[in-house]
Amino acid sequence: MERKNCDVVVVGAGFAGAVAARELSNNGLNVVVLEARDRVGGRVWSSQGWGQTFELGGQLVHWSQPHIWAELTRYGFGIYDLHDDSHDFATSLYLNGNHLEDMPPEEMDRRISKGFKRIVPVAENVFERPYEPFFRESDLQRVDHLTMTEGLTQLGMQNDERDIMDAVLSGAFSAPAENGAYSQCLRRLATGRGYSTGDIIRFRVRGGFQAVVEAILEDARADVLLETAVARIEQIDEGVRVHTVSDTIWTAKSAVVTVPVNALPGIDFIPPLSESKRAMMDERQATQGIMFFVHLLGEYEPLMALASSEHPLTWMETRAKIDGGMIAQVLGPDAERLDMTDLGQVQAAVRQWLPNAIVAGTLGHDWVHDPFSRETWAIARPGQLVKYHRDLANPEGGVYLAGTDYANGWYGYVDGAIESGLSVAHKIKRDLGGAQTLSARHTNAALGQPT
Repeated sequence: MERKNCDVVVVGAGFAGAVAARELSNNGLNVVVLEARDRVGGRVWSSQGWGQTFELGGQLVHWSQPHIWAELTRYGFGIYDLHDDSHDFATSLYLNGNHLEDMPPEEMDRRISKGFKRIVPVAENVFERPYEPFFRESDLQRVDHLTMTEGLTQLGMQNDERDIMDAVLSGAFSAPAENGAYSQCLRRLATGRGYSTGDIIRFRVRGGFQAVVEAILEDARADVLLETAVARIEQIDEGVRVHTVSDTIWTAKSAVVTVPVNALPGIDFIPPLSESKRAMMDERQATQGIMFFVHLLGEYEPLMALASSEHPLTWMETRAKIDGGMIAQVLGPDAERLDMTDLGQVQAAVRQWLPNAIVAGTLGHDWVHDPFSRETWAIARPGQLVKYHRDLANPEGGVYLAGTDYANGWYGYVDGAIESGLSVAHKIKRDLGGAQTLSARHTNAALGQPT
């Protein structure tokens, strides 16, 4: 058993952990980052395949997301458009039950836009201030108990209109529409106010999203230890003791735990976290889906395809042409329905849209069965926002939860992870007495004392 000391232990080297480590270490605190995986990035993972870079996890970026946009500006990263003129969709396919429609992309856009236009006014009312989700709490309480399916029905959507929105949302939210909360659909539309969903999902970071995490950590004065999983966190009089699975004990004043909600049960907290936090951990948030890339042999025009949520894949978009084939990105609402490594299963699922498709390979990661994530991107179940969200952000002794699962604004996105990491870092600096007021800094400077 090895014992070590520092001021703050950060559990996890994703965006939230990297930002918290930078803010705290550059404020003079001794920070150690413990990362269970053999790489940094958390649920962001830029991987090579077919001679190109693909994002296996978090990937969406847009200028309406203030926190990630600030980081891109700070470190000089650019973006690119997936849907530039060379990759405009030539056709769109929609499978509803056993009925397959082939339609112009403009018709697919019209149908989807029609559905979202009915939802947006509700979103802008319930989440008038998107970064203050409880600003209109009485309005929120009237919708938070509804599933996404129930919310669409409440808006008067019927038959084809509701079905195509069910297909869109089941893919976009990585969960069957009947499992996710309607409030989460509203919340995401409110944060992207003024931009369509198509606008929000079309841009990627040049050089890979993981490189941004690496840049943040390079800017920090923190030690990062890879392949160092945490088994137990104890609260003690001096702060916390963090036990790794390799039997090293770190004693620190505070611990920033950037573990997703569904993976929190993998750490033994002593004493246990609050009743509210444990209830959320027991219920789990809703995402249970898959997202990966497939190599299709043969020539294909750029296309987008949707399917109703009873199918194993509900979303497909072609991404890049390669010699002898096409790379497409696919999403499904339930990881238990499809093994992305089984080419036969994947080919059968793709053939729901393209009957003659031949799948030559896949590239992806099963986040739902990964013990360090147990989920894809965060989507609350009905009632969880009102019941649990505020307490999740409350520290317990020296233990602070951070990550996109705990964000107020772009919940489930990288922007939310950064927001949460910044917020928690400020709380720790305040709680440890490290945040001086502007007047105090000026006074110290005038006296020739350190600021």
